Amino acid sequence: MFFILVLLGFFLNLVLVCLGGWLWRRKDPLDQTFFMYCISGYNIGNFSLPFIQSFFPIAVPFLCMFDIGNSFMISGGTTLLVDHFTRLKKETSLKKIIVALLKILPFTTYLVIFLMKIFSLSFSKTPIAILQLFANANGFLSMLMIGLYLELKIPRKERMTVLQILLGRYLLGILSASLFYFVIPFPPLIKIVLVLLSIAPIPTFAVINSVKSGIAPEVTGFISSISILISLLLMTLTMLLIL
Repeated sequence: MFFILVLLGFFLNLVLVCLGGWLWRRKDPLDQTFFMYCISGYNIGNFSLPFIQSFFPIAVPFLCMFDIGNSFMISGGTTLLVDHFTRLKKETSLKKIIVALLKILPFTTYLVIFLMKIFSLSFSKTPIAILQLFANANGFLSMLMIGLYLELKIPRKERMTVLQILLGRYLLGILSASLFYFVIPFPPLIKIVLVLLSIAPIPTFAVINSVKSGIAPEVTGFISSISILISLLLMTLTMLLIL
């Protein structure tokens, strides 16, 4: 099941980013880039992890396995596909994506732990105890960062684009959540994790990559902030219905 979650995190991102490229194929390349970044990816480390950990601590391993596939895409794989669809950048290569991935601390950490598991290696209790001190602050620091970067102002001309992106993301998210909960025969705990991830906010990497592509920072900041508020409401309502 763990390996299925890794593949699922990769596959869902792949489907969404390709779907986004196809749906907005007739749009301006910059708008298409923005749509592809924002419609795909799952905000796990900064939002979903502290949220789910508060209610279902036992579900964290499943969440992290999903995030391995998710991290591979949002840290570089999605950029490769966006550049392929939009042709805005021609210098991107698989080698550069792999090098960029290895520079991303979360992805490299997942990779190291994954290899340790395969070879039956483990840390001693001392480094784990030290790391636990920092890990305990993850929830608070994540919520603090979200509050610090909250942006609720946007140029009038960009409002329709942002509305279309948010509608596309959450309609597909609700559809995915429905399939996971009512159709696909996963264990109940994994269903809950996947349902909550389906309505999670736009990932931080999507915001960063959008700005690098030329999208105005105030627009990316606004859509990220609105996405966080929408997801917080949807995930809270979902928890109330599930519990």
